Amino acid sequence: VMDIAQETFISSTYWTERIGCVASIATITKLKENNVPNHLIDIGNKIKKGWKKLSEEHELDIEIMGIPPLATFKFKYENYLELHTLFTQEMLKRGYLASKSVYVSYAHTEDVVEKYMENVDEVFRIIKKGLEENKIKKWRPLII
Repeated sequence: VMDIAQETFISSTYWTERIGCVASIATITKLKENNVPNHLIDIGNKIKKGWKKLSEEHELDIEIMGIPPLATFKFKYENYLELHTLFTQEMLKRGYLASKSVYVSYAHTEDVVEKYMENVDEVFRIIKKGLEENKIKKWRPLII
C-alpha cells in the first residue's frame, strides 16, 4: 500500500510540494523591497483624509474609522443603511465596486485615489441633495 503512494502526487499547502514555500518567500521579498506596509498606510490615510475633506465640503456627517489599510466610514444619520446603499449604487454607476470600506492594496496609487475621490465628490453631492430633498428612500437620479 505504501509503495503506491510513491507513484502519486499530492499537492497541498502542508504536503511535500515547494510552491507554497517559494511563493511565500517571493511575497515577503517583494513586501520588503517595495516597503508595502508603508505604502498601504500612506494610501489609506489619503483616502481617510479625502473622505473627511469631502464630507466637510458637502456638510455630511460621517464617522471615519479603521486602520489606514482598511479604512471605513459611516454616515451618521438614522437612515445610514439607505445612504450606504445609495453610495454603493452611485459609485457602481461610475465604475467602482465600492462600499463604506476600502481594502488598500499595493496596486492603489495616488492617481487611483485621486480619481476615486473625484467620484466620491460627485456621489457625496448627490447624497447631500437627496438628504435635503428627503429623496433617499424613493431614489430617483438627482440632477445636479
